[in-house]
Amino acid sequence: MKTTIDLPDELFRRAKAIARKRGATLRAVVIECLHSGLATAAGPERYQPRDLRTGRAGVGLQPGIDLRNWDQVRAIIYEGRGE
Repeated sequence: MKTTIDLPDELFRRAKAIARKRGATLRAVVIECLHSGLATAAGPERYQPRDLRTGRAGVGLQPGIDLRNWDQVRAIIYEGRGE
C-alpha cells in the first residue's frame, strides 16, 4: 500500500543514513523499523496452549499422555516456557 507520512527532518536523515550504510532502500529500513517497533509495542506474545490431541481431525491424545496425571500434563503444556 502506498501512503504519505510526514517525518521530522532528523528522523528522515537518520533513516536515510542507515539505508545508505546498509546498501538498502529507505523503504526497507522503514519496514524493518516498523516491524520491530510494532512487535515491541504489542508486548510479549499471547499464551498459546499446547494441543495434546493427535490423529485424524485431532481425535485422540498424543501417545503416552495420561490426563489423570496432572504433573505430566502440566509439564507438557509448559515445556519450553521456562516455568
